[in-house]
Amino acid sequence: MSQIDIKVNRVRYVDHDLRDIASRLRHAENSLSSIRYHIDPNILHRRNISPRLDEALKQIRELEEHVNELHRFLDHSMELYIKADRKVNSLELKEPEKKSIWDRIKEGFDVVSDSVTGFIDGIVDAVVSTVEGLWNIVTHPVETINGIVYFVQHPVETSKNIWNAIAESWENDVINGDAESRGNWFGRAFGEVALAVVGTKGIDKAVKLTKGAKFVEEAGGVRVTKGLTFNNPGEYFNHINDIGKRTDLTSEQKFAKIQEAYAAFDVKGDVTVVSDMKFLKPEGFVDGRMNIDWPDKMGFADDSIQTIHRSNPLPEKWDRVGGKGGENFTTLPDNGIPYTYDQRAIPYLENPSARHVGTFDNESYFDAIDSIRNGNLEELNKVIVANGKNPISNVDFIDFRAHYDDFQNNINNVIGNTDATYGVKGTAAPWINSSTGEKLMNGGAEQIVTPLNAEMLEMIGIIPKY
Repeated sequence: MSQIDIKVNRVRYVDHDLRDIASRLRHAENSLSSIRYHIDPNILHRRNISPRLDEALKQIRELEEHVNELHRFLDHSMELYIKADRKVNSLELKEPEKKSIWDRIKEGFDVVSDSVTGFIDGIVDAVVSTVEGLWNIVTHPVETINGIVYFVQHPVETSKNIWNAIAESWENDVINGDAESRGNWFGRAFGEVALAVVGTKGIDKAVKLTKGAKFVEEAGGVRVTKGLTFNNPGEYFNHINDIGKRTDLTSEQKFAKIQEAYAAFDVKGDVTVVSDMKFLKPEGFVDGRMNIDWPDKMGFADDSIQTIHRSNPLPEKWDRVGGKGGENFTTLPDNGIPYTYDQRAIPYLENPSARHVGTFDNESYFDAIDSIRNGNLEELNKVIVANGKNPISNVDFIDFRAHYDDFQNNINNVIGNTDATYGVKGTAAPWINSSTGEKLMNGGAEQIVTPLNAEMLEMIGIIPKY
């Protein structure tokens, strides 16, 4: 085995690790996006949670993209370089006078030097150039889009400019260069092909098009679109988050595209979506999210609010629509027929897979809340272990305490001076549009709001796992 084969095998091991890192980053991104959209909006706005989650997602995406760029380069370039290297010992550099650029490139592949130094330098140049290009796309989005539009509208001219640049560098660095400049040219060429880097006429570095993507014309220019398929909730949430933040769409257009995405999302699970624009406030979207016109006082009819305590406990059975990030439950009527969305006053398209039912363990509920309120992790873990669950860590306990305190502050701000030590319950108020006064939903369901969300209640053993 030649030295170049050994070095390339080492690079392949790195390439395998890069694929694993990229996969884990994508999993983390999807998980964080899913959590982001399962958390009650009221909770997101407490303690500056929403912008911190957005920033975390942004940084994960940037890191994942850089790792994927390097992986794609390695994947596409190593084998080509090996093939060129294997020919170098038996062929000589020829410089025929009157041959096409295609003939010259073929011969160049036959005579490329085995200068590892030049080739690696070319790799570095390509990767650094690509990172600079990505930064330019982020920092100069208007110029980048204008460049793409120009490329689409003037393909012949742009292609000529690209080709002239390639032919000129070939002449200078390969035909008339030395061994190191030739190695550098091939390293950079392979890298830039793999990284889809093009540099002409206003496109500093072309945006790489996803497989299956196509250009479509829209009012105001050209954009890239692709068929809507989502492998998991994280991909769906990333997609609708991008829609919500677009500045070229009206609120009505954003809403329509999100509805289209929801329809294309086959395995919805606990994911819900607002059914009609009339449930939004006039501005439609704020910070990329639907600005829902939620009823006042957490959706309770004003005269129905009761404090939960040991003499007025939680109901035996509960019913909930949505994931584990929320604190809202309804009771399950004695006849076993669940409340409708209209009675619950929740503005979503019906999604049967998002509905869950279970029971509350009142006996341990009040002891658990007392332990959290008093800051006693040891007592809380006694309750948890007695319920057949694993004890929680101090880090989890800090989260429980923060969530509990935020809930109490929110109750005081939204409902007023109410004892919500163990939560509140009452009747769902009708949904009234705050701008038009139109009654959109009837309400009437018996509902409960607890100081801990469903995931925390599940960890303690107060509700069964779902």
